[in-house]
Amino acid sequence: MPDSDNGDWDENKKFVLQTLQGIQSQIKEVARDAHESAETQHTAVVTKLNKLEERMDEKFVTQTEFTPVRKIVYGLAGLILSSTVIAILALVIKRGIL
Repeated sequence: MPDSDNGDWDENKKFVLQTLQGIQSQIKEVARDAHESAETQHTAVVTKLNKLEERMDEKFVTQTEFTPVRKIVYGLAGLILSSTVIAILALVIKRGIL
């Protein structure tokens, strides 16, 4: 009787060990796939960021390039607004004197 109990135990032990080894190999495979997937995603993100940086360089100007243009445009807008206000004041003053 003890031999049959020990035999069942050995079979169960072998089954459990085989199952654990199968699970361990599956975990290793999933971890490897996840690592490869993460590296692929990282490479894709870096590539997209590089493309975005190139497009931004093509489409947008830097602050140092924009400063002279801004000064000219703001200066002309100020001049136009000032001359309009002065012209309106001149009309009001002339009609008030007459």
